[in-house]
Amino acid sequence: MSKTSSLSLFAMISASALVLSGCVGSAQDSRPSSGISLTIWVDGELASTVETIAEQLRQRSGHSLNFVEKDLSTIEAELSAAGDSAPDLFVGNSEWTDRLASTGFIAALGGSRVSGFDEAVTNGTSFQGELYGIPYAIENLALVCNGTRVESQPISSEQLVESGFKVVMSPGGDPYTLFPIQSSFGILPLGLDDGGDWTEETGFSAIGGKDFAKWLNQNRSLIRELDYSSAISAFVDGVVPCLITGPWATAELRQRVEFDLRVYEIPSFGGKKVQAFSSARAVFVSAKGKNLNAAKEAANYFTTEPVQLLIHNQTGRVPAMERVASGLDDEVIKGFSRAAASTLVLPDNAAMQNTWVPWTKALNSLLRSEQSPDQIWDQLLTELKTAIG
Repeated sequence: MSKTSSLSLFAMISASALVLSGCVGSAQDSRPSSGISLTIWVDGELASTVETIAEQLRQRSGHSLNFVEKDLSTIEAELSAAGDSAPDLFVGNSEWTDRLASTGFIAALGGSRVSGFDEAVTNGTSFQGELYGIPYAIENLALVCNGTRVESQPISSEQLVESGFKVVMSPGGDPYTLFPIQSSFGILPLGLDDGGDWTEETGFSAIGGKDFAKWLNQNRSLIRELDYSSAISAFVDGVVPCLITGPWATAELRQRVEFDLRVYEIPSFGGKKVQAFSSARAVFVSAKGKNLNAAKEAANYFTTEPVQLLIHNQTGRVPAMERVASGLDDEVIKGFSRAAASTLVLPDNAAMQNTWVPWTKALNSLLRSEQSPDQIWDQLLTELKTAIG
């Protein structure tokens, strides 16, 4: 995604900071109706937040904002079938950005960055150097540890292994969990263009691929394959001191553990920068809406610290805005936010869809097969050439 320099977004709105304290302004402060009525599709998590934003928008601009509750997993498909009934705004995942932007379905919002957000977060909702979505929550892998056994950020993979660490992953390959380690050998699943967008070309042919293959093959004893429930129990029971996992696991862990949770960045195993995948929840503006400027004004409410904080308080999600996350008292949330700064948005283009199966197969072979790591990696490259060209 876009890695261009920071620009100001919607300066006229940013200049007048939104103040949300659980209530809205008095009726006499309201502007008369503008006659503009907007519709936003949201999932159930954001219904209460959007009600608050709608009241703020009505009082400040006279626009009305109506929400329609949807299942997030069906929104993208419903958008393609909506035609003239498409909403003015909608919530979605960062993985949708490239598809929707390249087809002209969503509107560019001006600039390439939003003040207060890490570039890694806004990369996910940018395309060809322009911002198309406002992230409001982020998910990414990090190192979740027993604070008694791993008291501070591990400075090296060797230090982490000495603590008893095992890479706990789903059986059968699990490229998602292993990717942070693979990335530290300089191997990404796809290429990146000069603007930072994923390409349709494989990244597995880069120098370092066979080094990673050999490392994984020779460190089988460091890998422990467990299903999700068993992995959680292994951590809770002290079998392993840390898990590579995401914020989706923290609610259960907080309930079950009797020690302090600490969240750290994953140290490098291959000597290069560790980059896990990340995915953001975001608000997008439909490009063909009748009131485009008003829709952009409504979307910009999600760039304000009070709204980002409100969403966190209502959902428990990691705020996409780094300065909101860093201001929280919750060290777990802050840990995931720090780790998010070095992530790469999860690609979802056609090349990536055709990469998962050969990638998983190769990782599984490196962990189980007696075939040489070089041969397994060469076979992976051959299969990828057939699958994605």
